[in-house]
Amino acid sequence: MTTQTRFGFHLPRLFNHKFKSLVLFITLFIFAGTAQTTHAATLTVGAGASLQQALDAAQPGDTLLLEAGATFIGPFTLPNKQGDAWITIQSSALASLPGAGQRVSPSDSTSMPKLLSPGLGEPAIKTASGAHHYRFVGVEISTTNASANVYDLVRLGADDSSQSTLASVPHHLAFDRCYIHALPTQSLKRGIALHSAETSIINSYVSSFKVVGQEAQAIGSWNGPGPFHIINNYLEAAGEVILFGGATPAITGLIPTDIEVRRNHFAKDPAWSPLYPAYAGTHWTCKNLFELKNARRAVIDGNLFEYNWNDAQQGYAILFTPRPNDSGAAAVVEDIQFTNNVVRHVAAGIHVAGEDSLSSTPDAIIGRRITISNNLFYDVDSANWGGDGAFMKVGAGVQSVTVDHNTVDQKGNITKAWGTPVSNFVFTNNLMPHNDYGFIGDSQGPGLGTLNTYFPGYTFDRNVLAGDCSYAVNHDRWYPANNFFPTQLDAAGFVNRAGGDYRLLPTSPYATSATDGKAVGCDFNALNAAMTGVSPTPTPTPTPLPTPLPTPLPTPLPTPLPTPSATPTPAPTPTPAPTPTPSTGGRTQTRVLKARLDAQSISNDLSTTVATAASVSSAVTTQSVSPTDRLAAVVLDIQQAYTEFGGERSLYPAASRIEVALSTALNYAVAANAFAMQNHMAEVKPSLQKAIDNLELADVLMVYGNVQNPVDYAQYFVRQHYVDFLGREPDETGRAFWESQIANCGSDSRCVEARRINVSAAYFHSIEFKETGYLVYRLYRASFGRTVLFNEFLADTQEVAKGVIVGETGWQDRLAANKKAFYQAWTQRPDFRARYDSLTASQFVDVLCAATGVVANGAERDALVASLQAGAPRADVLATLVESNEFSRFEFNKAFVLMQYFGYLRRDPDAAGYGYWLSKLEQFGGDYQRAEMVKAFLGSTEYRDRFIQQ
Repeated sequence: MTTQTRFGFHLPRLFNHKFKSLVLFITLFIFAGTAQTTHAATLTVGAGASLQQALDAAQPGDTLLLEAGATFIGPFTLPNKQGDAWITIQSSALASLPGAGQRVSPSDSTSMPKLLSPGLGEPAIKTASGAHHYRFVGVEISTTNASANVYDLVRLGADDSSQSTLASVPHHLAFDRCYIHALPTQSLKRGIALHSAETSIINSYVSSFKVVGQEAQAIGSWNGPGPFHIINNYLEAAGEVILFGGATPAITGLIPTDIEVRRNHFAKDPAWSPLYPAYAGTHWTCKNLFELKNARRAVIDGNLFEYNWNDAQQGYAILFTPRPNDSGAAAVVEDIQFTNNVVRHVAAGIHVAGEDSLSSTPDAIIGRRITISNNLFYDVDSANWGGDGAFMKVGAGVQSVTVDHNTVDQKGNITKAWGTPVSNFVFTNNLMPHNDYGFIGDSQGPGLGTLNTYFPGYTFDRNVLAGDCSYAVNHDRWYPANNFFPTQLDAAGFVNRAGGDYRLLPTSPYATSATDGKAVGCDFNALNAAMTGVSPTPTPTPTPLPTPLPTPLPTPLPTPLPTPSATPTPAPTPTPAPTPTPSTGGRTQTRVLKARLDAQSISNDLSTTVATAASVSSAVTTQSVSPTDRLAAVVLDIQQAYTEFGGERSLYPAASRIEVALSTALNYAVAANAFAMQNHMAEVKPSLQKAIDNLELADVLMVYGNVQNPVDYAQYFVRQHYVDFLGREPDETGRAFWESQIANCGSDSRCVEARRINVSAAYFHSIEFKETGYLVYRLYRASFGRTVLFNEFLADTQEVAKGVIVGETGWQDRLAANKKAFYQAWTQRPDFRARYDSLTASQFVDVLCAATGVVANGAERDALVASLQAGAPRADVLATLVESNEFSRFEFNKAFVLMQYFGYLRRDPDAAGYGYWLSKLEQFGGDYQRAEMVKAFLGSTEYRDRFIQQ
């Protein structure tokens, strides 16, 4: 073996290893002094020689031949040198490796020199500031042993303040036919830290990067501008196989740009998954196969992605989700082309978002212009890999998403839509099973409801959505015209679905498209050409796409009143409640408070439907005190308060209004007691409620003075919400908490307004309402296909909620007993029996499944039928379907709007107003704050006028 210099002489083989480093250093030193006048040299670096000295002495244009099989212990730093010719570091046995353009594998290790990290947190290879024009060909890069502590095995550039300008970024770096890997049992965070410019990773094998409790990547990049060319590699890592973004770049405003990812094989080792039969036993943290958190102009074409499961994330294989939260304030994901790829053996497909829900400044749309075209997804299956088995999760306002000519075989829904609506959404020429819900979004029904809410202005055309559903339904009524719904996926004309071919037969009715002349679904000729690289069309670096300015968001329209009119009147702004001034007397206040608490206790014990004096006695008796005695005590307290008030009138600026309130409260309390004594049970609680209303008003007037409208004051506002939304008087713990949420704002009017809106909405979202009032709403929708009326709602909700105060001891048992009795009574109602008594068990289950939209799989459906046939009451089956999460999501927005009318205005909605507000809420994806709905109802004249006169 000889090392040839540019002077033409040879170093004979007789030199032993201990002289090699010295001779090589002297020779390279001579070369360095004559670099400007000589030609490039090819230099051999044998085992035992100093690779770092060779790198330091090498000149642009030189090739360092590293002895195949030799081991070199790093770290090695690539120096910054003058000149733009490449320095190549390659195996001396390059001829034994696959040729140019072919991928190496671990079996090629014997023909490679080994560059090893020593551990201690150091990489095997790193770069000096601004280093450039280095190419590694046919080398193996790893660590000295499995316990070596290494973060980045190859570190190109830096991610700290040492690289805070573009001038300091290394560039023109390449790794060709290299084997870069961690050891099988080793914890190693990252293969290549790609903080560089103009870098290529090609024909290489980058594998086994994994960590417990942290994210590991084969390639990770966040402080390098690009361009990047990642072509024809095997790439394997547990966290994200490739990740762009994920940390704040040291270079302010940096966005990795012009990213080319072609013909790679992305994978995780299935033995890392606890779901896999051959699980190896170490639970490495696993997330996804490819993720963009900060990237611009990326082409991901002709790749194979496989093996991804539900672990540290939900199992989506591909993520295009901008994250300024962790990737820098400038982070975007825009101008992305995901084409001609195969994605298989995964828990879910692809997640696309437009804004960062985790950011401190959300609502900036930074995901846009994303194309997903001519891909094949199959074995997208929650049964095999966990997760939800969905093809696509999409939302958060992402702009200009095109999904075209994809073939998908997923076991879950087509989409999960969420958050801010998606603009300029195109879904065309795709072929996939519809499965149970197809296009479904949060709180929406499948199909048009979701499309209209989450994809306004969508294009949805010539898609084949096969039945493959656990229940019989005509899906075509859910979607726009010019889409197709065969009963089974195979009916679309596949020849080898089980084998993963998925080609359409030429005789398939979907083999050509009226829109572009292509078959519906994936063009497999184009797919194969992209994956093999044999297309006659050259594949240069992606041409930069134009970056138009973001479209301005529409200016919000003025918030109309609950019932829209041609010229909506602005809602009045509540006056912040003043700080209460302690009374100088107060015997009246103490007596009023006692009367109010006692009356609240009786009211909470009563039901509007108790039918006998005995049942009233049972409901309101405490420690052998009769109900009439308890009511009489309230009457006595109010009488004494009224008497004491006569001597304290001068203490209260609102004395005349207080007197009217106390007098009115006394009259209603006396009436409530008389009704109880006379067995007029239906009248007891309403009369008692009026008494409490006036006691509340008196209390507010005594504390705050001559207020204009008591509902502007936290004390009164909170109590009224308990009555209006939960149908009971407040428990004092809950009341104190919600009052404090508003009172803590002090005199900050903006804070007060925001807190009042959130406190108000909290009642609808509370467990207590969901288990009582919302349950009643769903029962009417499921059983009769109609919306409950206000008077029906009041009576039925009282039955379900009787005696239930969330947080009190035993409340769950009381609620369960109430619901069981209510379901049983419900199924015996004449209107229910008239509708369902004639149905068989199978018909009963199927009709209710259709009415609720709950899709029970075959086994679940058969189990429900079997339970009825075995004697189970129909009430149990009804409860199972009514309380399903699917049905609750479908109806949530509609029920929320209805409760604005029931809770605030105490009436049934008018059709125009209800339709307007439902459309507005759905427009904003269920976000009542952005829809400004709660705000409008709270500020409406109709609501506020309820409390001016008592």
